Amino acid sequence: MKKNRTTLATVLFVLGILIAGAANATSRKLIAEYGADHSTSAFLPLVSTMMFCFNLSMYLFLLLFWVRSVQRRLLPSKERVYLITAAICAVIMLLLRSIKYRLVSDIDLDAQRYIWYLYYVPMILLPTLFLMTCLRINKKNTEKRFDERLLLIPAIVLISLFLTNDLHYLAFRPNGDSVMSGANASYFNNGLFYVYYGYYGVTITLGLALLVRANRRLHSVKRALLPFAFLFIMLALVLIDKTLNWIRVPSMFNMPEVVSFSMVGLFESCIRNRLIPYNENYAGFFVQMSFPAVITDKDLVVSYRSAQDVSAGSGLLRKSLDGPLYLDEDTKLSARPVTEGYAFYTEDESELNRLNEKLADANELISEENDLISAENELRAKQAQVDSRNLIYARIAEKMLPYHRLALEKIDGIKPDDPDFDKKIACLNLLNAYIKRGTNLLLVSEGEDEISVNELKLAVDELARYLHYCGVRTNTAAVGGKVSRDDALSLFTSVYAVVGALPDNTTLLNIAINGGDLRIAADGDSADGLPGNITVRESGGIFIYGCTAGEGGAV
Repeated sequence: MKKNRTTLATVLFVLGILIAGAANATSRKLIAEYGADHSTSAFLPLVSTMMFCFNLSMYLFLLLFWVRSVQRRLLPSKERVYLITAAICAVIMLLLRSIKYRLVSDIDLDAQRYIWYLYYVPMILLPTLFLMTCLRINKKNTEKRFDERLLLIPAIVLISLFLTNDLHYLAFRPNGDSVMSGANASYFNNGLFYVYYGYYGVTITLGLALLVRANRRLHSVKRALLPFAFLFIMLALVLIDKTLNWIRVPSMFNMPEVVSFSMVGLFESCIRNRLIPYNENYAGFFVQMSFPAVITDKDLVVSYRSAQDVSAGSGLLRKSLDGPLYLDEDTKLSARPVTEGYAFYTEDESELNRLNEKLADANELISEENDLISAENELRAKQAQVDSRNLIYARIAEKMLPYHRLALEKIDGIKPDDPDFDKKIACLNLLNAYIKRGTNLLLVSEGEDEISVNELKLAVDELARYLHYCGVRTNTAAVGGKVSRDDALSLFTSVYAVVGALPDNTTLLNIAINGGDLRIAADGDSADGLPGNITVRESGGIFIYGCTAGEGGAV
């Protein structure tokens, strides 16, 4: 049935060309018999004009009908653009010819000349578009990546030279003093005109050669010869027409329509041979689809249906136009607008849902594992902190252990009824203050390279408060920014070594820390049993004890 419709359309198309040609021959016969002014009869000029208008209308209708057919059948592609543009150029060419010979007066020679120049625009573009289309047809079977649009460059150059012929006369030159109008007696051809014919011949020849190459891959000889059969038919019609014209029968066809419809025939043959892919036989295509889909008109009446139908009524179809909806938990119904209707299709998401469930289970398991890993990491971090603190405490305890033992010995040696009980308690408190502040300095300095001198002064101030209970008034002073960790600890140990060795008659004590230097001034007698790194000198009954950081004792 589809083949019969295609054959009928082809027969009607060719019949339309023949009828238009007969009208053209009739119009020419009337003009030849009665002259261009039609002075013999008023009826015959009207008939001649009507035949001309019918001829032009038929050609334009056939070309525009084919354009509409190409637009509907072919997928959006460069080939479709080239074919439609070529058909439009043919329409423009026929219109320009009609305007020049029917509408523009012979008096207006300038208008005739400009229309004559414009006539070469479609005459140059038609063979160019023909060759570009043939290159696109062959590009699918070649690895070469030549961009056929580059052919527009020489075409545009030729068009520009023809349109500006009045400036250089490279295409046409006036015949003497006559004004060029397109009439043969008013000009003679120049070099560019022959260049155009050479360009025309080369592009058409190359295009036909590419068509032969493209048709070689067809397995059917009949289909391979189809484009050239149509071309031979057009050439035969032209030959018959010229033969009839030789025996004084008016010509049916002019060169523009011969060129235009020959090209249409070649392109149509390429489409039907599927050298240019096209859409056709939608019903057969849909019946073979296993994918559930339907195509409806605007009223949701089904036009095409796939082998696996969409199980949804018109109500659900209409709702799906607003957005996808689910017929059940695994079947999604979607809609898309198409030309003159809608396309509806369903998607089976059961496998996707199963995968999502597995993915959700896997994510839940991963989340639980991540929580366990996070808890383990948190426990490890806390354990590391505890281990780090224990290590710090162990190092501090190791350093302060001798002084803790000394404190225990002093506690054991103190009796409540001892007459020196208060003095021994005061000395014990001084030792406890040293242990406390020494431990604090070790904690503060852990992980630090330097300690503020103010922090060292706070430790010395606490020793000074407990010296007050021993009957010694003490003043402290400290200047400087920071000292190293080891220097701070050694200076504090040196302070305790001096104050712990002071004799009982000491009543006044001044302690000064200047950066890494320690100076202690005390009255009374000189202290005994000092470490060797502490120097002692007397000045006016005052003993001055001194040491430098780095040389003092260690905690």
